[in-house]
Amino acid sequence: MADETERVSSNDPRKLKEQGARVKDREKQDAEDLKAVLATPEGRRLVRGLLAECGEHRTSFSTNAIQMSFNEGARNVGLKLKARIIRASPEWLAELLQSEPSQ
Repeated sequence: MADETERVSSNDPRKLKEQGARVKDREKQDAEDLKAVLATPEGRRLVRGLLAECGEHRTSFSTNAIQMSFNEGARNVGLKLKARIIRASPEWLAELLQSEPSQ
């Protein structure tokens, strides 16, 4: 993962282009991986459970600030996962939300 944190000089267009291509390739692979998971009933069940556990449809509020911070962190993970689903394969989002287990 050194490539991800490697700083590239802004005056080297070749390196910038290469780094951009690597990022784009990783994003494309990530989207394909997510589509493959969502293409199976088991994968959809897993993702649906993760979204429910993250509580992205629930409030993060708690009178305990530490608990509220924890809740918001979990909710943020759920929101990021949902955003990745929307980018990769938006057609699966409706099914995931329709079949969502009651909370």
